Formats: sequence, structure tokens, C-alpha cells
Amino acid sequence: MLNVKIIFFSILREKLNLREIYIECEKNTTLIQAIEILQKKIDLANYDLMNCMFAVNQNYVENNYKLKEDDEIAIIPPVSGGSNLNE
Repeated sequence: MLNVKIIFFSILREKLNLREIYIECEKNTTLIQAIEILQKKIDLANYDLMNCMFAVNQNYVENNYKLKEDDEIAIIPPVSGGSNLNE
């Protein structure tokens, strides 16, 4: 079994009231499989995680990236908002 840390950012952190969570997954688990495990552990039904960016150990990776022991997954929601400089 692998222990993996998942960190939430921005609106996800605020809405979930959760900074990080740890999950256990099998050896050779991919990033997308870890996200599926996470979705079973906490209720993320109202959040479209597929529009988020994922980084492992501070590097953006593909969904088929194979996780290793003590990897750290960051879930980064899309950025929106800002100001209209013409006003």
C-alpha cells in the first residue's frame, strides 16, 4: 500500500473546509485512480475535478502518472475572477 497526501487549493479548500487529506492506494495506482479513491472517501459530487489541474510533488503530470510512496498531489481549481481595468 502507498500513502499519498492530497492538498486542496483555492475555492476547493474553502468549500471543503479541508487543507489536506491522506489516502491509501495500491502500488502502481495512477493519479486518476487516486482521485477516484478520494471521491469515494469524501463527497466531491458538487465539484468538477476534471477541470482542475493536478500536480504531483509540485510538477504537473498526466492522469496516467503512477504514484509512489509519500507522493503529494495538489488539486488546483481553475482560476477565475479579477477586475475590469477599464472601469
